[in-house]
Amino acid sequence: MNKLSYIIVAIILISAFQTGAQTAYDSTGVEGDYLKGWTLVKKAGKYGFIDKTGKEIVAPEYDYIDRFGEYRKNWLLVKKGNYVGFIDKTGKEIVPTEYQSIGQYGEYGNELPAVNKNGRNGYIDNKGKFNDLEEYH
Repeated sequence: MNKLSYIIVAIILISAFQTGAQTAYDSTGVEGDYLKGWTLVKKAGKYGFIDKTGKEIVAPEYDYIDRFGEYRKNWLLVKKGNYVGFIDKTGKEIVPTEYQSIGQYGEYGNELPAVNKNGRNGYIDNKGKFNDLEEYH
């Protein structure tokens, strides 16, 4: 093979590698739509986030992802199946997706959201901990 053939093969391989990296997800959103540096991705019907380099911040495991600030300033509501929880701006799930419902913050006074977990009513405190209202009655 001559030098030109090697160069052509190298270009084809590089192009194939780059195309493969771009198609790792079924679809991608616009960088910064949710948070600066984050891009929403969808893979096999599940949503997550990648950063500018393509590194996963949040694995695509959620059926639904809301926007930051819809419930609480630095928390983002996520849903897996019939359960909801929250992730923070680092991508960490700070309130596990184990609640059947989460109300708006402030619904239960002191800006705490009313929640339902396994048929029990309560609220989530500022650290994401479930507090069962029925324990206090």
